[in-house]
Amino acid sequence: MTATGPADELRRFDPAIPVERAATPPASWYVDPAFADMERRAFREAWVPVARVDQVATVGVCVTGTVAGEPWVVVRGEDGALRGFSNVCRHHAAGVVTEAQAAACEPLEELVCPYHGWTYALDGSLKRAPRTAGIRDFDVSATGLRSIAVTTCGELVLMRIAGDGPLPGGLAEVASSLDAMGVPDMRWAARRTFTVECNWKVFIDNYLDGGYHVPTLHNDLASQLDLEGYATVCQGDTVVQTCGDTVLYAWVWPNLMINRYGAVLDTNVVLPLAPDRCAVVFDWWFDKDLDDAAIGESLESSAQVQEEDRLICESVQRGLSSSAYDVGRYAPRLEHGMHAFHRRLHAALMP
Repeated sequence: MTATGPADELRRFDPAIPVERAATPPASWYVDPAFADMERRAFREAWVPVARVDQVATVGVCVTGTVAGEPWVVVRGEDGALRGFSNVCRHHAAGVVTEAQAAACEPLEELVCPYHGWTYALDGSLKRAPRTAGIRDFDVSATGLRSIAVTTCGELVLMRIAGDGPLPGGLAEVASSLDAMGVPDMRWAARRTFTVECNWKVFIDNYLDGGYHVPTLHNDLASQLDLEGYATVCQGDTVVQTCGDTVLYAWVWPNLMINRYGAVLDTNVVLPLAPDRCAVVFDWWFDKDLDDAAIGESLESSAQVQEEDRLICESVQRGLSSSAYDVGRYAPRLEHGMHAFHRRLHAALMP
């Protein structure tokens, strides 16, 4: 790792150099805490997936989490509208909706801060601020929860901390392809969260290597795929990898991966936790006529692949932290999707 700052390290990667001649980003992008801090802005300015639509289908049911250091809550209002807010009380900054309340999945009639009881309606407006007699220059109408932009795409709820903005380029095309592959008729079955001791970008790099690692790392999976027919198309903020007409792997800027294969759809959302640690949230949908035994077998097979990926990603992270490694190279015919990801990240981080 060099002694330069993150802005200098950012400029070491030149997005104008074609993939055939380009070097990968320096290791500092993956290990420097200052670089991770700089990436927070990119996440705040991006549409990131935060929930499934079915999780907030009922009025008053909340989902909570954190994006780029911002605690958030998503709730379905009495008018049926889906809304996002900073999960921060306007009194003394405590979280308004607790993790336990969100986990219970029970409808709330109002949002009551557990600290001093300040109470908000489901539309975020302040309803009550108990025991504040004598307060002056206090505008109740301007003291609601801070709004955060949310929208839906297919089965997912997306959030943009920085406010409303255009959806990722290419997302509509991905959604249309998934619709044509029967996704709206599938049923959700399971969610699992994996912690991986690697930078979030290592996990995405592994996903975007055009199937390069599959024959050597995933023997069972390789036998099910036509790797000679593996094709990658980069469009806008997406990279779509296909194997024939029935397999689609799509990455959507910055941290969403959507996989459609056989009778299965799964989504992977990568959440940065530290420069050398991330969480990956998996959700699975299956064809409605698939029985429980087949679903169980599919989940077991997926778990094996995730464990193989976890081990190699953690190995890569250790290597990136070594003084023996600075930059690498791309396999141009396979890894141009990875190169597109790096160029998109570079663009998001440039001042």
